[in-house]
Amino acid sequence: GYTGDTYCTDCGVKIKTGTATPALGHNYIGKVTTEPTTDSEGVMTYTCDRCGDSYTKPIAKLQDTGKPYIKDDTGKEGWDVIKDEVDKSKDGDTVVVEMNGSSVVPGDVLDEIKGKDITIVFDMGNGITWSVNGQSITADRVSDIDFTVKTGTNTIPVDIINNVTGERYSQQISLAYEGEFGFTAVLSINMETKNAGLYANLFYYNERTGELEFICADEIAEDGIAELTFTHASDYTIVIDKEPMDGSGDSTLPGDTDKNDDAPATGDRTLIVWLFILTGFIGAGLGMFYAEKKKMTAEK
Repeated sequence: GYTGDTYCTDCGVKIKTGTATPALGHNYIGKVTTEPTTDSEGVMTYTCDRCGDSYTKPIAKLQDTGKPYIKDDTGKEGWDVIKDEVDKSKDGDTVVVEMNGSSVVPGDVLDEIKGKDITIVFDMGNGITWSVNGQSITADRVSDIDFTVKTGTNTIPVDIINNVTGERYSQQISLAYEGEFGFTAVLSINMETKNAGLYANLFYYNERTGELEFICADEIAEDGIAELTFTHASDYTIVIDKEPMDGSGDSTLPGDTDKNDDAPATGDRTLIVWLFILTGFIGAGLGMFYAEKKKMTAEK
């Protein structure tokens, strides 16, 4: 954009140059245009609400013919029923939805909890769940969201991964949906019980810069579950380490050794040098004092 130049209305001379404003960029809204079945993939169409540009992505086939349902509540299945139940919920409530092979959550289900302290947990199966609290929703209207999480992917170049991870264990994940969610979603994912007590560090792969960007970290629980926060969908890697890798702590794995652990820091060595110098001056001064005292005694 451009604000335009300012000209004198009397003589036409330009008296102020306009300023450029950055492009807004696309704002794609996802919508299921073909429902997936057990026999065929569905289609998610993303359309920019600013310029109308659009593209499509496939939705994975359903694992079975079952409908999503509210956990531990017999007969309450299907999104229309779930939406009604969510609408009846009160602040502080949590509604757990068993996805039962489905992966796409209609946006209007999340629209029901916008601004409310109500959490919906979507159990995707295989130890993966998503949680969304209504107070985190910022979008005017939420898109249909494909919450599929693919683990063990290799979409991020190996050299970029190695620059961050070194010899640390890492796992790439890819989210089926693309772009901003319009809310904050918490992913609970199994990082194995052997890593309990360590930290799962989430890094976003920025294709534009070709770099990994630190997002968040969570200590892995005794059952191996880590909870990581997302605001948009893309390609990520999870790095296991002793501490959060946000630069605030020691990021070495148990068993790793630092040869400089027992060496004094630069500031410590400087202090030691000054102590030696000061000691030398004191010693020299005392020597001169006693020499002068001895000389005066001899003269007497």
